[in-house]
Amino acid sequence: MSISHAQKYRKKPVTIEAMRFPDAYPEGVAPSSDGYQRNLEAAALIDWLGDHIRMLSPEEMWPRSEAGEPSPSPEAGFAIDPADGALWIATLEGPHRVSFGDWVIRGVAGEFYPIKDAIFRETYGPEDAAFEAALPHIEKEIRAQVAADIWEYWDACGDLIDDRDSARQAIDAIAAQIAKGADND
Repeated sequence: MSISHAQKYRKKPVTIEAMRFPDAYPEGVAPSSDGYQRNLEAAALIDWLGDHIRMLSPEEMWPRSEAGEPSPSPEAGFAIDPADGALWIATLEGPHRVSFGDWVIRGVAGEFYPIKDAIFRETYGPEDAAFEAALPHIEKEIRAQVAADIWEYWDACGDLIDDRDSARQAIDAIAAQIAKGADND
C-alpha cells in the first residue's frame, strides 16, 4: 500500500505503569521541611526501576572506546550521574535524563523512558479499574440492545421490503452474529 500524504492515526488504548520523579526542593527549602517526602518518592522510583531493569555504572551508561570516543549505549538500564546526581535511563534511542517533575513510564513491551509532565498529563489518565471490570458487561448489553433494535426495525419496515425471505435471512444472520458475540463475552 502506498501512501502519498499524511494520514491521521489514533493511539490505541493501552495501560502503562508510571511514576513521577518529584520536583526539586525550591532554593532555600530544606529537604527535612516535608519529612524528606521528595527524597522518599525519588527512592521509590529508583526501587521500582531496580525491580525491572539493572542499575548501570557510569561506564556502562556512557561507554567509551579505548580511543575515548563514545560507544553505543545499552538499550536498558538506569544510572545516577556521579557529577550531579541526575537520574538517567537507557533507551533504544540512547540515554535520556529524567528531569525533576518528569514521569517515568514502563511501556507495553516493558521498556522504560522519561516523559515530560505536561505531555504525560495530556496523553495519560489514571486507570479506572471499575470501568475496566464493567466493560465486558457493557459490551454485552450493547450487543443485546442492537439485536433487539434490529428486530424492532424489521417489524416496522418489513412490509416495505420486496424480497422478505432474503431480508429475513440477512437479519437473522446479523442478529445471530450479534447475539453470539454477546454470549461469548
